[in-house]
Amino acid sequence: MVSSRTDSNAFIFGTIARVVLKENKIKATITYPSPNPLIFHGSVMTNQGSSTVRLMHYDPKWRQEFSQTKSSLLSACEGWLSEVEHIGGTAIPGMISQPTIDLLAGVKSGREIDQAACRIEGLNFLSADLDISSQKAMILTKPRRLLDDQNEATHRVFLTQIGSVLWRTSLAVRDYMRRSPE
Repeated sequence: MVSSRTDSNAFIFGTIARVVLKENKIKATITYPSPNPLIFHGSVMTNQGSSTVRLMHYDPKWRQEFSQTKSSLLSACEGWLSEVEHIGGTAIPGMISQPTIDLLAGVKSGREIDQAACRIEGLNFLSADLDISSQKAMILTKPRRLLDDQNEATHRVFLTQIGSVLWRTSLAVRDYMRRSPE
């Protein structure tokens, strides 16, 4: 994650990124462990392959979208969810980010995760287990179109127990990025 206010390097989920903002245009180079660099031009990353990743300047509407989704999740889960937090790049004002609303949803006990996940799936989310060192956690993704296999997500819900390593780490990273916009 990097700010739109400066040149920066960042380590993002196993990738190294170099982002430069010049004349209101984003140029970023992402290098994976293999030597296959990908270049962002404007708000779209291009590659010789078929995958694209969109990046956008911070949009204040993302906060409203989070609030609406949080309300939907809490209502659908009928008390199984205790807390919902906004995480990821869309939660950081000024951040250049993928336009995917990331939510951290917390239950009081790991035994409640399956019950909450079942209700979230009813909101057109697709679920998968997260492999996190002996912790029960799930990721639920809402694709832009349900019928397209290679469709980008509009929302991701990381469902875990409140106080778990995933919970604490996600909030710590978000809070640090909000305090340190450079």
